[in-house]
Amino acid sequence: MKRLAVLISIVLLAVWLTACSTIVPTGKTIRAQQIPLRYWSAGQNVSGEKNISAKLEQETGVQVEWIHPPEGQEQEAFSLMVVSNQLPDLIEYDWYHFSGGPDKAIDSKIILSLNHFLETDLPNLKKLYAERQEYAAEMQTANGHYYMYPWILPEEKGEAVGACIHGEFLQCLPQTPEEWEIALETLKQSGTEIPLCLRIGESNRDLDYFAALFDLAPSFYLEEETVKFGPYQARWKEFIQCLQRWQQRGLLYLADTKQAADWIAEGNVGAAVGTGEEIETWKRVLQETRHETEIVPVLLQEGRIKELLKSKTGVQPYGTAVSAQCRQPQLACRLLEAEYGTAEKTLQEATQTFARFPKAVLVGAKTLQENGMLPLTYLTEKEKRDYDKIMQEVIPWCRQETVDFIMGNKMTEAWEQYHMTLQEMGIEKALQIRQTAYERYRNRRNDW
Repeated sequence: MKRLAVLISIVLLAVWLTACSTIVPTGKTIRAQQIPLRYWSAGQNVSGEKNISAKLEQETGVQVEWIHPPEGQEQEAFSLMVVSNQLPDLIEYDWYHFSGGPDKAIDSKIILSLNHFLETDLPNLKKLYAERQEYAAEMQTANGHYYMYPWILPEEKGEAVGACIHGEFLQCLPQTPEEWEIALETLKQSGTEIPLCLRIGESNRDLDYFAALFDLAPSFYLEEETVKFGPYQARWKEFIQCLQRWQQRGLLYLADTKQAADWIAEGNVGAAVGTGEEIETWKRVLQETRHETEIVPVLLQEGRIKELLKSKTGVQPYGTAVSAQCRQPQLACRLLEAEYGTAEKTLQEATQTFARFPKAVLVGAKTLQENGMLPLTYLTEKEKRDYDKIMQEVIPWCRQETVDFIMGNKMTEAWEQYHMTLQEMGIEKALQIRQTAYERYRNRRNDW
């Protein structure tokens, strides 16, 4: 997601070019402002930047001096920049996950609150928030600050994790746990060595696909306006028992990423879970060696399961903030503000020039979400301190316990002890913190 956001930023900056010289409320142009804006970005598109910078200078008089950390060392470079207190004018970063949260970044004088600029210099951004209340609520911290210009991914680009399967042995593609069990039995009887291979490791992401079939998410999610934690729900036991049964019957194999890739390349796997990009890679590998193999994506049906699995669309946790050391904060704000006021035609022209980037189309307001993934919500400093202390222990413990249950290293009769241990770790308090944060989000939507 971070890399995608970096790429999108190049398009957005290209879009800004067409409007920058017309957005100054005072009627003055910004051509006289010759001091370059120093822009820290993890992107590496140097040739694209040269074209953009030249156009900026030609059309607006604004110069951009790009600052790039070494590839692969972005986090270290960012931390060093903050510690040394040598900040550029604009910083592109995952501010939502900044240590201590964006409120901490503002209090520590790393970035500026944009509230004042929203009222005086950002009419287009303010208009966007008025039309899309959920965007405004997702960009307002627990202390009430707007803090960055978020990248916005179009809603149709929300890519769910999907399953792919060797379809030559099946008459129909499975959608429910029961249908999956029948399909895996069919694959096994047809001679498939590994009917289903799921990768385990740091995230256990592949397991999430099947958890969603039980109406669950691997972490926090919404169910009728109430925040739930998937591994704490009674249905999590049903999910575990199902995969445990498949493993004991030789229908399911768990492996690390490398082992799974080797098995798939050898043609030994009947079904696996992956992104669309991963599935295409598996297709190419198998076509080179096993032309008779057919890989068919199992498209998710519309509804709650797809909502639990799809990628975050709309405003992203990654975007550009104006640093507290910005030499021309109004100029920086107005430059970034231009994107939100451009017409769709300009967006289309930009995406034709940079065809590999998705188009950021802003559509009408949506109804309040009641089920599925949580929006971006914010914790106070005390809430975050308490929450992090709990979840830093809970998340890895739940992942390992789930794998141990599935592998049969623990009997599901131990579920009551598992549930009690989660309570002792403080999961109820964590749930209450997240619920409080979600209520703030709901109230702020109503403010607009």
